[in-house]
Amino acid sequence: MMTDYCDMNCDECRSTVCQTGKILEAECYEPVKSAENWGELPNHVVDEVVEDHEIAAAVALAKKVYMADEAPDQPQAGIDYCMGQMNDPEYIGLLRIYTAMDGDRIAGMAATRSSGTHLAWLYIDGAYQKQGVGTALFERVLRDDPMNQMTVQAAPSATGFYLKKGFLKKDGLIEVDGQYITPMVYKRIKK
Repeated sequence: MMTDYCDMNCDECRSTVCQTGKILEAECYEPVKSAENWGELPNHVVDEVVEDHEIAAAVALAKKVYMADEAPDQPQAGIDYCMGQMNDPEYIGLLRIYTAMDGDRIAGMAATRSSGTHLAWLYIDGAYQKQGVGTALFERVLRDDPMNQMTVQAAPSATGFYLKKGFLKKDGLIEVDGQYITPMVYKRIKK
C-alpha cells in the first residue's frame, strides 16, 4: 500500500503556506493509508509511451485538462504560451511522455524533459482525479529520474499535490512566461 496525506489538522498551516509562501514542513502532514495503488489494479497500466498516436492522445488530454483546470487561473499570455508548447511538435519531441491507462482510456499523463529531471506536465482527466492516478504517474516518472532530484513549475491548483509528494517550494508564486507558477524541487533520499 502506498502512503498518501490528508488535510487533518493542517488548515492553519496550509493557509500560512498559501498567504506567505513559506515552505510547509513535512511534519505538518499526517500520513494516512490510501486505497490500493492505482497502477496495480486490473486493467490499469502506467508506462512510457512512444507511438505517435499514443503521444497525440496524451497531449490531447493535457490540452483538455489544462483548459478546464489551469487556464481559468492564468492570464491570456500564459495560456497562449502553454498552448503554444502543447501545439509545438518540436517541443513535444523533447519530452518523455507517460500515460496512466484504464483499459483503453487515458486517465492521466505526465511528461518530463531535461533528461527526466524536470516534470513538465502532469494532467489527470477529471473523471479520475483524487483516485491515485497522479501519484502512480509521479512514482513511474521517478523511476526514470537519473539524478534523484526533480523540478516542477507548479500551477496554483497543483501546488498542494506536489507538497504532499515531498516537493519543497523554491520560491512563492511568481510569473514566468505569462504563467503564474510556484517553482518547486523534489529530492529523493536513497535508503
